[in-house]
Amino acid sequence: TAFGHDAVPGRVAMIGAGGVGKAVAFGLIELGCRHLNLFDRDEARAKGLATAVSQAAPDLIVEVASSADDAVEGADGLINCTPLGMVGYAGSAVPESGLTGARWAFDAVYTPVNTEFLLAAKAAGLSIMSGYELFFFQGVDAFHLFTGQDVDQAALRLALKQGEGVSV
Repeated sequence: TAFGHDAVPGRVAMIGAGGVGKAVAFGLIELGCRHLNLFDRDEARAKGLATAVSQAAPDLIVEVASSADDAVEGADGLINCTPLGMVGYAGSAVPESGLTGARWAFDAVYTPVNTEFLLAAKAAGLSIMSGYELFFFQGVDAFHLFTGQDVDQAALRLALKQGEGVSV
């Protein structure tokens, strides 16, 4: 699958270059991303992230796009690192034009689990990953850091599903 252990991200378009975008961009380096197109409404923030990522991974091609539409053109993967799609912030930061030709989509938003962006990506046949996974593993990692103990992830997922009616 697009999110398997040996999967290569391909050419990635990421919308949003704030704190979550920074974390995701450096995660993409670890996953072997070779080409990253960034867009943020704050061009200086996008350029700052592009510089930091380029310094950390000189072989990675990083471009700052002038619009979200330009960023998604020709992308294999689409990532939303903005609050758009979160409860109270309707819409999607990722243009639907990017869904054509892309293989996968990730939305850092986790409330709701199924955002407008992810529903559109799924309907277009893309492999999707919800921000719920980001949320889940932040909790798992934090628990380990604070207690030194590991979490039974399967039991935790089951408890969360039963307790909140979450579809994950």
